[in-house]
Amino acid sequence: MKKFLIVMFAMLLVLFVSCTQEAENPAPQPEPATDPVTDPVTDPVTDPEPEVKEYKIGDRGPAGGYIFYDCDADNDKEYNDGLKSSECNWRYLEAAPADLRLVSGKPTIDASAEGYESGTETFVFGYYYVNNNPAFVNGEKTYDASNCTLSTLGSGKENTSKLVKAMGENAYLQNSAMSDSTSEYTARLCDILESKYNGETYDDWFLPSRDELSAMISVLRSVVDLDSNSYSSSSECTATTCYFQNVGSLSFNSTNRGTSSMLSIRPIRAFLND
Repeated sequence: MKKFLIVMFAMLLVLFVSCTQEAENPAPQPEPATDPVTDPVTDPVTDPEPEVKEYKIGDRGPAGGYIFYDCDADNDKEYNDGLKSSECNWRYLEAAPADLRLVSGKPTIDASAEGYESGTETFVFGYYYVNNNPAFVNGEKTYDASNCTLSTLGSGKENTSKLVKAMGENAYLQNSAMSDSTSEYTARLCDILESKYNGETYDDWFLPSRDELSAMISVLRSVVDLDSNSYSSSSECTATTCYFQNVGSLSFNSTNRGTSSMLSIRPIRAFLND
């Protein structure tokens, strides 16, 4: 009887220890099944890459004008112009939708604006005088490519800035330091121009360089009816002359900067991917 009680006690002790271990370390439970309908797996939300619009020559541009030059179009060709958007931070050149006209003292390129048809349509390039002598924008009688206006593609924006910085609001009307001056000259009118299109305001217009003007006219004359015969560039030729482009001949020439050579203006702008 005593042995029986000892065996029973041992069995109860083993059972007690086993139950205690299970309570302290419960067996792992199976993961509940996932219902793909009620418990969808959500991927991290990422913003889509913005779409980059590509333009073709002759397309309407973001400011309502016309695309006439793409500096990346010839990058893979043996003979290219050396301009790349990755280096110059712009890709397209867009010509204004209409010639610049002065209406009630303000420049506009909106042909539908009240007073546009009767607005002033030709302007002087303007003379710059230093110590009673005609000068380039660098203030000297001699040309220096490092600090004067250039004629090349891609130089019009800087040309315009240089002209406005030099002449300010006083471009002389005649080849004389005694002549009257004006603030309504070609480069400054482009510089202060603001336009609106599709709810956006554009104030980055400039006067095209000689080569930009040539490229623009060669494209535009097959796309739209150009309003004028002769357009001003922002490129100086000498201290008393500037380059302009004749629409009919597609050749550039030089003319004096004053009132005897009033020229039309077709502003342009440069952009990367508006």
